[in-house]
Amino acid sequence: MTFEEEKNHHAFFLAVGILLVLSALALVVFFKKGYFSSIWSTSPGNTNQVETVPSVSQNPTIKLDNSIVVRDQPTALTVTVDSVQIKAPGFLVIRRMGKDGTPKFVVGSSGYLAAGSYKKSIKVPFFTGTNKPNVVAGDSFFMMIVEDSGNMKYDEADKDPALDASGKLLAVKFTIL
Repeated sequence: MTFEEEKNHHAFFLAVGILLVLSALALVVFFKKGYFSSIWSTSPGNTNQVETVPSVSQNPTIKLDNSIVVRDQPTALTVTVDSVQIKAPGFLVIRRMGKDGTPKFVVGSSGYLAAGSYKKSIKVPFFTGTNKPNVVAGDSFFMMIVEDSGNMKYDEADKDPALDASGKLLAVKFTIL
């Protein structure tokens, strides 16, 4: 191999090495910025994945009010939420309606939701196992948003319910058909 060929050979491998390093750095930046967070944003026991468009953290000029659109549901293991807007990261929770018409204990929860506007249907499962609620036609529930305590998993620390634009508790009633 001539000196000129060897020089070109080294330059080629140097360029390939630089491209690999830059690609790796770009992936690290994307993960740190959270661009892939909605792809893997579920809590243990929940396999539903959700997509946000666009996130408040991605566009700080967006001003969202908390809102939920949910209709009466057929008897199933999940509740379909048509759309939701969420100001702060958190979860959708299903609360059983008490005899006094107010939200009582939690009987289901979504995976982690980043702040943003969700236009696609989100499936919120009822709890399973020992916490599985008895759900029959005619039962009424409330869909609510609770803010995340910071660990991206729904747990007892996630107690702060979201408020609507007027400052009232956001609890959307629905009935099992």
